[in-house]
Amino acid sequence: MSNANLTTGLAAAESAVAEMRQAGFVEVPTVFSQTAGGGRYILFPRTVAANVDMGDGSSALERIRLLERGLAANTTTTVVETIAERDLLAGKIPGDKCYVIDATADPGVEKGGAVYIWMPARGDEAPYWRKMSEEESQDVTLRWENITGRPQQSAADIDEAALLAHAHDNACVLDVLGRDESGRLTIDGRPVDDGCRDTVTADSLGEALPAALRDGGMLILIQE
Repeated sequence: MSNANLTTGLAAAESAVAEMRQAGFVEVPTVFSQTAGGGRYILFPRTVAANVDMGDGSSALERIRLLERGLAANTTTTVVETIAERDLLAGKIPGDKCYVIDATADPGVEKGGAVYIWMPARGDEAPYWRKMSEEESQDVTLRWENITGRPQQSAADIDEAALLAHAHDNACVLDVLGRDESGRLTIDGRPVDDGCRDTVTADSLGEALPAALRDGGMLILIQE
């Protein structure tokens, strides 16, 4: 190849590289051919791992770094401002965590931040960020009806019972008090008032003693 042809070829290559650069391609800084001692030498471009597309949007360099980190079990935690910044993170391996300061772009987060973990691909499911926790969940509000093993009484009844609770120094006396079937007060099951009286008044003796007079009681006659 003549020098003129080589010059023309190199100029065309430079023009093509410029067009590729404008289109977003990465330039490989390698001389493709050169002459020395009257001879032409073809140089194979040096392959740069960062420029090798693996078919899924990642590069060979990223895959190598992922492998190195995976072998070292070196997962990381990254702090970003938003969900959008989290989604732009590169070089992730399963187990990597990301704390998003403002995670409200996640439909499941109403306010504040959240922590996510990078999940591995499983079957037809691609790797994805899975939420582990969020700041809002730290403010836990429990409803009485949702508590497992709660008392059968309502919270209001329990509160009222707590307000009425007090101590009795004469509990031994109160324990023996009761009522019989007639509604009379009893002590140890015996009526306190059996309907009989120790003293009964009357206008005259009559033929029969008053039914209310207790056996051994006193009858008082009242004469005007």
